[in-house]
Amino acid sequence: RLTEQTRLCSDDEAISRIEVIVLDALLNDSPGIEIEVTWQNGRDRFFTGFKPENGRGYADFAMSPDISYTVRLPDGSPEVSGLRIEECASGFSGGWRLTFQNLRD
Repeated sequence: RLTEQTRLCSDDEAISRIEVIVLDALLNDSPGIEIEVTWQNGRDRFFTGFKPENGRGYADFAMSPDISYTVRLPDGSPEVSGLRIEECASGFSGGWRLTFQNLRD
């Protein structure tokens, strides 16, 4: 289930990525979880755990301007759609952070 969806903004730099954090039922980081991202005429997948310095349940995906993305976990979690690079109050571009909790663990 999606537990949090937060805009990523910085006063110092542009952020053009979708960050995903996946937690297990006990709120521990879950490495090795597949994440699907789709957009018009495209799709990709990425996995948690490849940047352990950000947490074992962390993964990120670089967005391109003017494209709307949809993210989902293949375990049946709800889709999160309409994710795109948007300007923050600082004037820099901002991304998104999505936190999912897998209740099946």
